[in-house]
Amino acid sequence: MEDESYSILNQRAIIDLLIQGDIFPYMTGSEIQDIGIKFGVSYEGGSRWQILQSILFSLHENGKTSDFFYYYLFKMNITSAVREVIDGNINAKPKYTKVEEIVEESEQNNKAIASVLRTDLINKINLELSVSDKKLIVLNDKIVIIDSKATPKVLVDPAEIMNIGYVKKSSQQR
Repeated sequence: MEDESYSILNQRAIIDLLIQGDIFPYMTGSEIQDIGIKFGVSYEGGSRWQILQSILFSLHENGKTSDFFYYYLFKMNITSAVREVIDGNINAKPKYTKVEEIVEESEQNNKAIASVLRTDLINKINLELSVSDKKLIVLNDKIVIIDSKATPKVLVDPAEIMNIGYVKKSSQQR
Protein backbone atom coordinates (compact mmCIF):
# COMPACT_ATOMS: atom_id res chain seq x y z
CA MET A 1 0.00 0.00 0.00
CA GLU A 2 1.21 3.48 -0.80
CA ASP A 3 1.13 6.63 1.28
CA GLU A 4 -2.37 7.30 2.66
CA SER A 5 -2.46 10.72 1.01
CA TYR A 6 -3.20 9.03 -2.35
CA SER A 7 -6.50 7.71 -1.00
CA ILE A 8 -7.80 11.29 -1.08
CA LEU A 9 -7.94 11.03 -4.89
CA ASN A 10 -10.69 8.41 -4.60
CA GLN A 11 -13.59 10.79 -4.11
CA ARG A 12 -16.70 11.34 -6.20
CA ALA A 13 -15.84 14.88 -7.33
CA ILE A 14 -12.44 13.82 -8.66
CA ILE A 15 -13.80 10.65 -10.24
CA ASP A 16 -16.42 12.75 -12.03
CA LEU A 17 -13.65 15.02 -13.37
CA LEU A 18 -11.94 11.94 -14.81
CA ILE A 19 -14.94 10.28 -16.47
CA GLN A 20 -17.55 12.92 -17.36
CA GLY A 21 -15.88 14.34 -20.45
CA ASP A 22 -15.80 18.00 -19.41
CA ILE A 23 -12.02 18.22 -19.92
CA PHE A 24 -10.72 14.82 -21.05
CA PRO A 25 -12.83 12.43 -23.16
CA TYR A 26 -16.02 10.95 -21.71
CA MET A 27 -15.30 7.41 -20.48
CA THR A 28 -17.76 4.54 -20.87
CA GLY A 29 -17.96 1.75 -18.32
CA SER A 30 -16.00 -0.60 -20.56
CA GLU A 31 -13.30 2.04 -21.16
CA ILE A 32 -12.97 2.48 -17.39
CA GLN A 33 -12.69 -1.28 -16.96
CA ASP A 34 -10.08 -1.44 -19.74
CA ILE A 35 -7.91 1.17 -18.07
CA GLY A 36 -8.15 -0.78 -14.80
CA ILE A 37 -7.10 -3.96 -16.57
CA LYS A 38 -3.98 -2.15 -17.86
CA PHE A 39 -3.00 -1.84 -14.20
CA GLY A 40 -3.99 -5.37 -13.23
CA VAL A 41 -7.25 -4.56 -11.45
CA SER A 42 -10.84 -4.90 -12.52
CA TYR A 43 -14.35 -4.38 -11.24
CA GLU A 44 -17.57 -5.15 -13.02
CA GLY A 45 -21.01 -3.91 -12.26
CA GLY A 46 -22.28 -0.68 -10.85
CA SER A 47 -22.18 2.77 -12.36
CA ARG A 48 -19.18 4.27 -14.12
CA TRP A 49 -18.05 6.18 -11.05
CA GLN A 50 -18.45 3.09 -8.84
CA ILE A 51 -16.28 1.09 -11.25
CA LEU A 52 -13.53 3.71 -11.15
CA GLN A 53 -13.89 4.12 -7.39
CA SER A 54 -13.34 0.38 -6.94
CA ILE A 55 -10.40 0.40 -9.34
CA LEU A 56 -8.80 3.35 -7.54
CA PHE A 57 -9.24 1.54 -4.21
CA SER A 58 -7.45 -1.53 -5.60
CA LEU A 59 -4.74 0.60 -7.17
CA HIS A 60 -4.15 2.29 -3.82
CA GLU A 61 -3.82 -1.09 -2.11
CA ASN A 62 -1.30 -2.14 -4.78
CA GLY A 63 0.67 1.12 -4.58
CA LYS A 64 -0.19 2.13 -8.16
CA THR A 65 -2.35 5.24 -7.78
CA SER A 66 0.48 7.54 -8.84
CA ASP A 67 1.20 5.36 -11.88
CA PHE A 68 -2.48 5.39 -12.82
CA PHE A 69 -2.78 9.18 -12.61
CA TYR A 70 0.45 9.67 -14.55
CA TYR A 71 -0.86 7.34 -17.26
CA TYR A 72 -4.24 9.05 -17.24
CA LEU A 73 -2.78 12.54 -17.51
CA PHE A 74 0.17 11.96 -19.84
CA LYS A 75 -0.12 8.67 -21.71
CA MET A 76 -3.83 8.17 -22.35
CA ASN A 77 -5.15 9.13 -25.78
CA ILE A 78 -7.02 12.43 -25.50
CA THR A 79 -7.26 13.16 -29.22
CA SER A 80 -11.05 13.51 -29.11
CA ALA A 81 -10.80 16.19 -26.40
CA VAL A 82 -8.17 18.02 -28.42
CA ARG A 83 -10.41 17.90 -31.51
CA GLU A 84 -13.31 19.22 -29.46
CA VAL A 85 -11.23 22.26 -28.47
CA ILE A 86 -10.23 22.86 -32.09
CA ASP A 87 -13.89 22.53 -33.20
CA GLY A 88 -14.87 25.10 -30.58
CA ASN A 89 -12.17 27.44 -31.85
CA ILE A 90 -13.34 27.01 -35.45
CA ASN A 91 -16.94 27.76 -34.45
CA ALA A 92 -15.92 30.89 -32.51
CA LYS A 93 -16.70 29.21 -29.16
CA PRO A 94 -13.23 28.82 -27.67
CA LYS A 95 -13.07 26.98 -24.37
CA TYR A 96 -9.50 28.07 -23.60
CA THR A 97 -8.25 31.55 -24.50
CA LYS A 98 -4.65 30.36 -24.29
CA VAL A 99 -5.12 28.22 -27.44
CA GLU A 100 -8.10 29.93 -29.09
CA GLU A 101 -6.12 30.73 -32.23
CA ILE A 102 -5.51 27.02 -33.00
CA VAL A 103 -7.95 25.93 -35.70
CA GLU A 104 -6.18 22.95 -37.26
CA GLU A 105 -4.57 19.79 -36.09
CA SER A 106 -0.82 19.32 -36.18
CA GLU A 107 1.55 17.62 -33.80
CA GLN A 108 2.61 20.95 -32.32
CA ASN A 109 -0.98 22.27 -32.04
CA ASN A 110 -2.23 19.03 -30.50
CA LYS A 111 0.57 19.08 -27.92
CA ALA A 112 -0.21 22.69 -27.00
CA ILE A 113 -3.91 21.94 -26.50
CA ALA A 114 -3.18 18.70 -24.61
CA SER A 115 -0.92 20.66 -22.25
CA VAL A 116 -3.69 23.19 -21.57
CA LEU A 117 -6.20 20.37 -20.97
CA ARG A 118 -3.83 18.61 -18.54
CA THR A 119 -3.19 21.82 -16.65
CA ASP A 120 -6.93 22.51 -16.43
CA LEU A 121 -7.63 19.01 -15.12
CA ILE A 122 -4.83 19.17 -12.55
CA ASN A 123 -6.07 22.59 -11.40
CA LYS A 124 -9.62 21.27 -10.99
CA ILE A 125 -8.39 18.22 -9.08
CA ASN A 126 -6.36 20.55 -6.86
CA LEU A 127 -9.41 22.69 -6.24
CA GLU A 128 -11.14 19.58 -4.84
CA LEU A 129 -8.06 18.63 -2.82
CA SER A 130 -7.64 22.14 -1.40
CA VAL A 131 -10.34 21.47 1.18
CA SER A 132 -7.98 18.88 2.66
CA ASP A 133 -4.93 21.17 2.33
CA LYS A 134 -3.42 18.85 -0.30
CA LYS A 135 -2.43 19.24 -3.92
CA LEU A 136 -1.42 17.01 -6.77
CA ILE A 137 1.83 17.82 -8.56
CA VAL A 138 3.91 16.22 -11.28
CA LEU A 139 7.44 15.60 -10.11
CA ASN A 140 10.03 13.62 -12.08
CA ASP A 141 7.40 11.78 -14.15
CA LYS A 142 5.47 10.87 -11.01
CA ILE A 143 2.24 12.12 -9.54
CA VAL A 144 2.75 13.22 -5.96
CA ILE A 145 0.30 14.42 -3.31
CA ILE A 146 1.78 17.09 -1.06
CA ASP A 147 0.54 19.56 1.52
CA SER A 148 -0.81 22.56 -0.34
CA LYS A 149 1.43 24.93 1.58
CA ALA A 150 4.55 22.80 1.07
CA THR A 151 7.22 23.55 -1.46
CA PRO A 152 7.98 20.43 -3.47
CA LYS A 153 11.43 18.95 -2.95
CA VAL A 154 13.44 18.21 -6.03
CA LEU A 155 14.00 14.50 -6.18
CA VAL A 156 17.11 13.40 -8.03
CA ASP A 157 17.97 9.88 -9.01
CA PRO A 158 21.42 9.20 -7.48
CA ALA A 159 22.51 7.85 -10.87
CA GLU A 160 21.81 11.25 -12.40
CA ILE A 161 23.88 13.33 -9.97
CA MET A 162 26.14 15.63 -11.91
CA ASN A 163 29.81 14.86 -11.46
CA ILE A 164 32.85 14.84 -13.72
CA GLY A 165 31.82 11.46 -15.17
CA TYR A 166 28.37 12.78 -15.98
CA VAL A 167 29.81 15.87 -17.68
CA LYS A 168 32.21 13.78 -19.77
CA LYS A 169 29.43 11.39 -20.75
CA SER A 170 27.14 14.28 -21.72
CA SER A 171 29.77 16.00 -23.81
CA GLN A 172 30.56 12.77 -25.69
CA GLN A 173 26.88 12.27 -26.62
CA ARG A 174 26.81 15.47 -28.64
